[in-house]
Amino acid sequence: MWRRAVMTRSCIKRRALKSIPALTLALIGLSLPVSTMPFVSAQEGEKRTGSSSSPLTAAKDAPAVAIRTAERNVQTGTGQFKVRLRQTPTDPRAGEETHFAVELSERVEGGFGGAEATPRIEGAVVIARVTTADGKVVADQLATLPAPDGSTGVRFEFANSGEYKIIFDARTPDGRTFAADFPVSVVTAPTNWFFWLGVVALGLVAAGAIFGYYNSWRRGEAATAQMAARKTVPVAIAALAFFSLG
Repeated sequence: MWRRAVMTRSCIKRRALKSIPALTLALIGLSLPVSTMPFVSAQEGEKRTGSSSSPLTAAKDAPAVAIRTAERNVQTGTGQFKVRLRQTPTDPRAGEETHFAVELSERVEGGFGGAEATPRIEGAVVIARVTTADGKVVADQLATLPAPDGSTGVRFEFANSGEYKIIFDARTPDGRTFAADFPVSVVTAPTNWFFWLGVVALGLVAAGAIFGYYNSWRRGEAATAQMAARKTVPVAIAALAFFSLG
């Protein structure tokens, strides 16, 4: 009887030792693909941004980034103004941040030599707001930030795809006000199918590793189902930690 108990414990230890290398390799296999897989985040809800950096600064350092430009001529009873917009990316997607920057100038007739001049307006206060194409307010009173090139801009994240307008309300240092709006088309962000297929594949691998470890204890009569489950719980926790944290 004593000899049989010793043999049973010895058999259990041998099985545990044999299972460790295979389990270790499975956990390493789980961690490597997750850590190298691109991560995609999606945030819901419209957001007002208050970043301390100026919009389009990074885009100016990277010439390969395409920038959308547009102009509006605004005529009021107090003057003729021109608003020039720069936007990146050119095809904004839902859930991703879009950078807008505007340059303000005023048309002045009868300048030097009688030619028309368009000096830049310095020190103007600019507030941005976003509406849908039919005028429904999406975001209001968005503070803008000055850029080193003299423009002023704002960053905004659209929650949903669709047709929008971004409107800039400007007040010059001498108190004159005007506004200019620009249409913005937002598309739906594509689904990263490779990421989700990888998650499903890793989940199957993790489940297989846990089941295989449990089944290795259940072979023969050396261990009961309760003992095998108790031995498998730490392994399952470790596999799930590797899967979730990568």
